[in-house]
Amino acid sequence: FALVFFSIWYNIYLKKNGKWFYVAARTNIFDSRVEKILNGISDPFFALDNQGLFTFINDAAKSKLGFNKSCLNGKNIFTDFAIYKDNKIGTGIQEVIKSRQVQNFETFDDFLFQWQAVALYPIEDGVAVYIKYKVHGESE
Repeated sequence: FALVFFSIWYNIYLKKNGKWFYVAARTNIFDSRVEKILNGISDPFFALDNQGLFTFINDAAKSKLGFNKSCLNGKNIFTDFAIYKDNKIGTGIQEVIKSRQVQNFETFDDFLFQWQAVALYPIEDGVAVYIKYKVHGESE
């Protein structure tokens, strides 16, 4: 009886772990594809959690804003990058986190001395930020 019980338990356990392994492998493949797509965007894109901690930053944002992924791990956009505490983007991020409503606006980047079109999207655990730097005279 103990041998039969152990055999059933072992097979259920393997199936359960097998399913978890399949789901985890599929999720990693999907995440890899999404990351490749987002890194292919030539405009800055990054995501923050509800506390303002970076969860993703694409290559364009790293290069345009002078960041690298390792320096952003665990960083809070509002405390570690003071410019975002009170500027239009930072205020918009905080509003999107609270209201869960999309925001689109234009603002001037004093650091890079360029106009930018900003789109803020609520995501499950935070906000996604898309910035398009506009060439002088460019329309939407």
